Amino acid sequence: MKKILSLFLCTALLCTPLPVLAFGNYTDEEFAALEATTVIQDENSPTGYYVTFRYKDPEASRVRIFGEWSFTDPHFAGLGESMNATPEEWQNGYVTWGSWPTNEMIKDEGTGIWSYTIPLPSGSWNYRFYVGGDEGTAVNNYAGAVRTWDPNNVPNIYDPTATDLTNDESSSSIFVPWDPEKQSESLDFSVEAKRDGENGTILYDAVTVSDGSTASFGIYLPYGFDKEREEPYPVLVLTHGGGGTESSWIVQGQVGNILDNLIAEGKVEPMILVTPNLSDYPSPQHVFDRPIILSNVLEYILPHMVENYNASSDPDRRGFGGLSMGGATTYYALFNHTDEFKYYLPMSGFISREYEPDYTMEALKTKVISIGAGWYDFCLADTGEDRMAQAMNLTIMNNFGANGIPYSADLVASGHAWVTWRHNIAWMLENVLWK
Repeated sequence: MKKILSLFLCTALLCTPLPVLAFGNYTDEEFAALEATTVIQDENSPTGYYVTFRYKDPEASRVRIFGEWSFTDPHFAGLGESMNATPEEWQNGYVTWGSWPTNEMIKDEGTGIWSYTIPLPSGSWNYRFYVGGDEGTAVNNYAGAVRTWDPNNVPNIYDPTATDLTNDESSSSIFVPWDPEKQSESLDFSVEAKRDGENGTILYDAVTVSDGSTASFGIYLPYGFDKEREEPYPVLVLTHGGGGTESSWIVQGQVGNILDNLIAEGKVEPMILVTPNLSDYPSPQHVFDRPIILSNVLEYILPHMVENYNASSDPDRRGFGGLSMGGATTYYALFNHTDEFKYYLPMSGFISREYEPDYTMEALKTKVISIGAGWYDFCLADTGEDRMAQAMNLTIMNNFGANGIPYSADLVASGHAWVTWRHNIAWMLENVLWK
């Protein structure tokens, strides 16, 4: 069973963003001696910024970095198709889409610091290191290597001492600012930046459910949270995808930073976010057991939030959303628990084969539905027989339209990827939720 911790931010580096500095602040020797991953503003970078990733281990025989950065010209991309351009090949207007690359890092023999420097455009970038490994293997063959996050940029996961972490949980994230000139044709993801002040609180909690097991979840409480406030806070349940955990939206999705910025700017009212761990309840077919998930959320997690965190019990002040498998869970909630929430935010989801949706339900017309996906997302359009899905998002939107069910959509020039979902949730929070 997981070790459940009520965590505020784990380290000082989680409370303060990694520095944005100018090259001129350091001599070459001083810069080489830095141990932390650093974002540097530089006019010679095609994006206006360079990022130097660092990992100190004088004894390591090899260190590799695996990261989110793969790019394409949006005019030369499609479902499963990308230029897979490197950061060095990035051009103004390119979008993030393609297979995440692995690269060798270079060791400074004098300091024992391994480094890798690339230009990156605006946004959050997830990455992790592979330390050691069998000699002579391909760069993406991790046999014998130890997978780890950046020790100078530890992610705020449910338990940083745990050893049975998923791929998502072993990743760190770094933010790069937007350059209005060099990135003029590219999206500005500044809403994901760590806010300097007026920050909410991230913590983790758990409840015991009917079978005696533990249902764990992350919580975001807004800046200035008042447990005794007369009006309870609206609450959004936000679910991860396959292989994710209660930490996924917090670390990979940067949803705490997004909420901090939108709340402080008055673009969304102060609210509570709950991120359940759905991976605790897989079915024998290794898909999410959606009836159990909704039972745990509705009968245990949300009542716990009402009692302990001043969350609203009014369905009109509640929302349910999620990405990928969590998006499929959101559609399940929409058709099978229609009266429990007013807002439904499926991202890169699908209608699963475990139930038959009834588009003729009049109650659907009273709900606020917003759909997110990538234009190159395999969950956007039906392209063939799928063992789990009976309908993807374009079909679902057509069915909504044919039955007079209102909805909005945020479609991003990317694929089935975190860059899509971070954009989706920021857009939905600002334009849809609690409006």
